[in-house]
Amino acid sequence: MPLLLVQFPFTLLAITLGGVTLGQVLAAYFSLAAYMILLANVGLLCSVACRRGGTASSVTLIFLIAYFFAAAGIRGVSFGLVHGGLLAGNGAIAGALDRAADWFQAASVADRVDDIMQTGFAGRPVGFQVIASLAGALLFFGIAWAGFDRFTRASNVVAQRSTGLLAWLIRFGQRHRTRPGTHLMAWKEFHFVAGGMPVQFVKFLFYGLLTATIFSVDFAVISKNGFG
Repeated sequence: MPLLLVQFPFTLLAITLGGVTLGQVLAAYFSLAAYMILLANVGLLCSVACRRGGTASSVTLIFLIAYFFAAAGIRGVSFGLVHGGLLAGNGAIAGALDRAADWFQAASVADRVDDIMQTGFAGRPVGFQVIASLAGALLFFGIAWAGFDRFTRASNVVAQRSTGLLAWLIRFGQRHRTRPGTHLMAWKEFHFVAGGMPVQFVKFLFYGLLTATIFSVDFAVISKNGFG
């Protein structure tokens, strides 16, 4: 959010170049800000409800997929049911599905930004997408707040130890993790973001095999066709 606000004065310079109005700039920033608030509260709820960070990230990703593709998915289901003879094209259920698809499309930041970028945009800065995003953010925040004690009630329960290659690499990295020393930020980024030595070892093997495969294929092609 601070990065979005810092860029706002520079975005206003686009108005002086022509082709962009103040209403478009304000509408775009309101839409992006509302979407970021919604996404932050979705992440908050997922982090409260899920015991592991990886699970919370996966659930957040599923929400994003549903958020951006809900309208297309509902229209696809409606199309399949109507053309499959299971629903009447002018029936109540088909109409409800079409209205739901229109609602999800209007609430999507992608559709809103695409509409804002159209030449001659004269809509209001605060549209339906902004209101829907803020309402959704408030709903997710309320659920996270109200369910915090319930979600974290079993936080002291020891989880079962997972097995597999990835779990072994994680435990190997934890056992061989060094102390931060004087380079705190570099140590933190290397071990907790980059994955430490186990992940680097896997990357080395993967990229090494990929490079060797590319060179072997190129060598085979050159040997077959020659340098000319």
